[in-house]
Amino acid sequence: MSWFDIKIQVEGLNVPSDQFANALDLVSAGHDVPAPLSATLGSYDAGLSLHWADRELTVFADRYESYTFADGDTLINHWPHLPGQAVDPALLAILVAY
Repeated sequence: MSWFDIKIQVEGLNVPSDQFANALDLVSAGHDVPAPLSATLGSYDAGLSLHWADRELTVFADRYESYTFADGDTLINHWPHLPGQAVDPALLAILVAY
């Protein structure tokens, strides 16, 4: 899947405007990052989750949450983000590590 495919998937989901804008910020910033394998909408928290083999990133209206899975452990990080802000380079670095 490409970032273009992810953008099309996100555009087809019914999410609040700030959450949608944050997703598009990530899509725009992700050109040097491997694209996710899929995108889903969480039923329990309404987060828009992007999935890689050993990582997940959930997009909310006011932040991103990253989850890295290794050896049965999950590392969770919170990344404050409002629509239109630059995506934190440290977050992109985590995704590049994929």
